[in-house]
Amino acid sequence: GLYAWVEGGGDLYIHHQQGELFKPLVGELVGFAFLDGTDVTLEDLHLEVLETQQATGTYRWPIHWQGGWTMHTKPASIELRLSELKVISNWVVGGFSMGIITGELSAGGRKKALYGLGELLI
Repeated sequence: GLYAWVEGGGDLYIHHQQGELFKPLVGELVGFAFLDGTDVTLEDLHLEVLETQQATGTYRWPIHWQGGWTMHTKPASIELRLSELKVISNWVVGGFSMGIITGELSAGGRKKALYGLGELLI
């Protein structure tokens, strides 16, 4: 889960999961935002991991993301980086951590800073 405050007021929430248990309920990748006083569903949402960091085990933590969606028929995009990572639990083949994310939202010809939390369960 990526949860961010948007500069100037607003929020951005993105949830990605690959497990089969909750996929029928929430899908694999979903998101919504509250921007400019309006609730927005992130249509055509896509998100990719650009960079990872080796964890203590056989897996890697994602630390840099890029993505986008359609908002009111116009494209919007984000780039986020994990600036701090606190590993809460490690199971050799996966783990749980929380971290601080920073980045930028580009929409409607404007760029806004993003600041928030990344919840990583692998």
